[in-house]
Amino acid sequence: MKMDMNRFQDEHLDLLIRLAFQMEEAQAVQQLMDEAVPEMTAKEKTAAQSALEKAFVAANLHKKQERKTKRTKILRKTFTRLAVAMLCLVVLAALALPITFTASAEFREKMMQLFTEENKQRGEIYFGLTEHPEEMYQVPGDWPGEYFPTYIPEGLEVKHFDQEQMKVEYWNGDGARLCYWEKAGKAEIPGDQGPITLEMMGEHPAAVYEDEGAEGGPVVRIWWQQGEKTLFLEAVSLSREEALNIARSVKTTSSPHAVFYPLDVQETVIIIQKEAMPEGWTGARYLDRLPEGFTLFALDVLAPRAEYRNDAGGYLVITESREKPESMPDMTNPTTTFFAASGWPGSFTHGMDADGVTEVSRVVLQTEKGWTIVDSSGVAWWEMDNLIGSLKPVDPDAAKAAIPKIPARNEETKEVLVPEGWTGNYFPTYLPDGFFLYEFDPLFWPIEYRNNQMDQVYFAEMDEYTGGHVGTDGATVTEVDVNGHTATVVDGIALDGETRAITILWSEGNKMLSVNTYDVSLEEALKVARSVQPVEKTE
Repeated sequence: MKMDMNRFQDEHLDLLIRLAFQMEEAQAVQQLMDEAVPEMTAKEKTAAQSALEKAFVAANLHKKQERKTKRTKILRKTFTRLAVAMLCLVVLAALALPITFTASAEFREKMMQLFTEENKQRGEIYFGLTEHPEEMYQVPGDWPGEYFPTYIPEGLEVKHFDQEQMKVEYWNGDGARLCYWEKAGKAEIPGDQGPITLEMMGEHPAAVYEDEGAEGGPVVRIWWQQGEKTLFLEAVSLSREEALNIARSVKTTSSPHAVFYPLDVQETVIIIQKEAMPEGWTGARYLDRLPEGFTLFALDVLAPRAEYRNDAGGYLVITESREKPESMPDMTNPTTTFFAASGWPGSFTHGMDADGVTEVSRVVLQTEKGWTIVDSSGVAWWEMDNLIGSLKPVDPDAAKAAIPKIPARNEETKEVLVPEGWTGNYFPTYLPDGFFLYEFDPLFWPIEYRNNQMDQVYFAEMDEYTGGHVGTDGATVTEVDVNGHTATVVDGIALDGETRAITILWSEGNKMLSVNTYDVSLEEALKVARSVQPVEKTE
């Protein structure tokens, strides 16, 4: 009789669980049947079709999100086992309750809420002990970053969206703007921002700068580090309190509570589109971003050669060579500049095609395997110059280990070499021992030097100062003499809590000069600054 009673209780509980699911399904069906379905207008049909097409983009992003949360799933698996154990305990307790109590609708509903969580956007139900937030939070479907604000003030709408820079901007009709973006690596805080206060974003310290008299409206800027990313937020014509609320609402995009929605491209500017390395690619470098409108047209992984085209007839071709290539054929009026990218030397040649109308360019970058060549036609010179930074190594460790260490000094005279193509009026004549040229583009400042420990020295010459790089944790500000000029020195620790960051800023003639260093002593940084001299121009 006792065994029959146990079996009866088991069957009864199983029936209650099935009835709970059936009741929930029946209520959802009845709600759909009761809702009136209005006739769609032509505009709504067009919008629906557009949303359907962009849903495929969101689906692709879901795959990326699954890869991002692989480690989280391991933890979730462990948690699920614990939840099952807890479930067993609760079920055993339920068996001891009177049948009339467990048969109530309220009891069945609470039991289901305790052990299930549904994410309708992803079409998934999670079993376990769950918490139920009042609202899911929205993330743009094409967002490539790891974090996103879950609170956006009412009235702000997406106006600019940049996948490559991981940057999004919101506007409203009253002049308010909100810009959020994230970058990989440690925080780099502009040192000329004026008074900076420290706020906490959860357990993460953040630097906050306010400028109430800024042109275009009061500005609040916030920087902080979260995980392996540095997060930035700029609010215009929004209060400090509102900006802090937005910053503190930032959450991970890998949460099951994140709801991805497609953006309306008619209201959005996607500046640069991300590009994945072609499957099977055997070259040393690949393009991880492309100008808007370019897609893969032809691929030969053995050559290797990849060709990209757009609808206007423009093309980009990336190839590899064991020997240094000659100049691009059929190019008229060519001009060549030299650069350094992550320690590797390269050249950028731009001119016109034989028709005298079409812009053509060639980028040549030395690599651990030889040379990578990128030829283009119908692509503006500035777009090609921007793409230099998108040539990423297929094997970053091999590329880093084989850096040729472009000399910073003349081996015989030990004088600091002014890179070919430097257009400034000043340049340092001293660098600490062991430093080599790491990053240099004649069109952009600053120039960067590194040593084997990846310590950094930057020098920049500007018509006006737009920011050095230094954190606020323990920073001190002093004034020193640099070649008869008063210089401001900001000496502190970057927000990673480890790296010493120094900015030295002074004016000379009609130029602003700055030396910025990481993990370099103040004595060495001052020696670099005081060594800056006018560059002798040659005709």
